[in-house]
Amino acid sequence: MWDRHCVTCHNDETPNGVVLTGQPEGQYTKSYNQLAKYVRYSAWGNPNRNYEPLSPPGKLGSLGSPLSGYLEPAHHDVALTPEEKERVYMWMDGANALFYGTFLLSDQARQQRGELIEGPDAE
Repeated sequence: MWDRHCVTCHNDETPNGVVLTGQPEGQYTKSYNQLAKYVRYSAWGNPNRNYEPLSPPGKLGSLGSPLSGYLEPAHHDVALTPEEKERVYMWMDGANALFYGTFLLSDQARQQRGELIEGPDAE
């Protein structure tokens, strides 16, 4: 979706430094590494303590994320379809801004290359 709508302005040669290509970068992609900075997601915090993260209303997910401001109204007249907007909002809210849809390393490698993977096995 970012490749289709955004890479004309947000590519490796963009002067603003925001690159939204699907090109792998480290464990993720360039677009993920850029966009995750604009999402307020719930994190576990201290790895030495076992506690549930707090999610104050309106502070996390799409309501608290600067990325939403780029979707409504359309950023640089780039209008996402309702389905594309729903995908971004679900990524921020329902998926807590995760990159991978699996814990299997082989499927993570496929997903990073842009290949579709099957959903996780039911437990």
